[in-house]
Amino acid sequence: HAPGRRVCVALSGEVGKTLCISVSNELLDGTASTSGGGFGLIGIDERARTVGGSARAHVDGGAHIVEVELPWT
Repeated sequence: HAPGRRVCVALSGEVGKTLCISVSNELLDGTASTSGGGFGLIGIDERARTVGGSARAHVDGGAHIVEVELPWT
């Protein structure tokens, strides 16, 4: 994932509420690849929903971003 590019991971949240995880990397040419072939994002979404959370992947400002919110009990 993102060979040769910096990957940033950010965690935030509050115990008893939500844990937010954001992973982003700069896009080489400003566009996201559509040739994944795996189940990474699908698996992240399924696992997040299983515990009452959510996940989304999107492109913003030349970066590919995956954001996950999970209940933090």
